[in-house]
Amino acid sequence: VSVVIGTYGSGCAIAAGDLFASAKLPAIGTSCTNPQVTLGNDYYFRVCFLDPQQGKIAGSFVYDNLGFDKAAILYDVNDDYALGLKDNFVKVFESKGGTIVAEEGYTAGDTDFTAQLTKIKEAQPQIIFTPIFYQDFIMIHKQARTLGIEVPMLGGDGCASEVLFDAADAVDGSYVINHVSLVDPAGDAFRKEYAEKYNGAKMELNGYMAHDAFLLWCAAVEKAGSDDPQAIADAYSQVEVEGMAGKIKISAEDHNPVGKSGCVERIDGKNKTYVFETYIAAD
Repeated sequence: VSVVIGTYGSGCAIAAGDLFASAKLPAIGTSCTNPQVTLGNDYYFRVCFLDPQQGKIAGSFVYDNLGFDKAAILYDVNDDYALGLKDNFVKVFESKGGTIVAEEGYTAGDTDFTAQLTKIKEAQPQIIFTPIFYQDFIMIHKQARTLGIEVPMLGGDGCASEVLFDAADAVDGSYVINHVSLVDPAGDAFRKEYAEKYNGAKMELNGYMAHDAFLLWCAAVEKAGSDDPQAIADAYSQVEVEGMAGKIKISAEDHNPVGKSGCVERIDGKNKTYVFETYIAAD
């Protein structure tokens, strides 16, 4: 192969990085947001914003837009994505005057969050920041509501999924950060075509991001006039495309997109949809 589209997760991307570099095979990550993914790697690129930027978006939204100054955190202690996003949220939120009243961790595969949620409840946060993935996001919501915790939660892009609506009542009123609005009318035609092709399947974030990565690849091949991996790698920073998540221009210095912003949406569980809140500059 002359190029790879993927992967989506930071842990997978970091693990694969040396292999792509040694093979001189360019890869385009879709939603692998940890800074280490492209750091010092001439053959890894990405179309998503980074954890420091997403942390800024999360911290800014909670403190500036919601007006909250007390937050709790619940995260997977062994996940690169969760760790990076958590640390950057704390940095930005505290720099603005916010206080982390509780910080609780768990290990991937855990299904009982009662102990962590009980401590969080005692700390009385105004919001719980959960830099995790949507499967755990759903379980944690259900258990929190059973314990009488009614405050909203804020998940990163790993929580942005149509599957959340299967837990409609539990997740109602919480928020997710995303790379693109899942309810933007501009994406209606794309979502319809996707559903028709995949037997009514719900669109996930990586449907949008892989689409944008594919557009970038097409533009790079056109620019290079070749399917040579090195020529394509060189061309990635010379092209610009208009994707589902906005304009994508890759920096020649660090292989990250320039000038990205993040979308924050509120989960309307009762109507099984998202409500657009705001776009916040990631840089």
